[in-house]
Amino acid sequence: MCELTKEISPQSKTVVGGYGTAVAGVENIADHVCRGEGAQFMRRLLGEPEDRPLKHPRVYNTGGETMGVQLGTAGLIAAGMGCRRGASSA
Repeated sequence: MCELTKEISPQSKTVVGGYGTAVAGVENIADHVCRGEGAQFMRRLLGEPEDRPLKHPRVYNTGGETMGVQLGTAGLIAAGMGCRRGASSA
């Protein structure tokens, strides 16, 4: 995906995080590799203060479906909990 991004948009910078950091040679493909906490990494990368409190934005849903879940008027915070194929336990 990094190679395709550079092909389509050579001026774009790529950041790889999560499971992608386990790919051999990822440092040679991506412009930046985030191992660890992502918000702090991105703040450091963008030159923003790293010690600011994290504030999750309010997300409003007027009904419908999000990621296959019928929400009605409730909210949903999706978090990465590992691969459904068991990669996180490998």
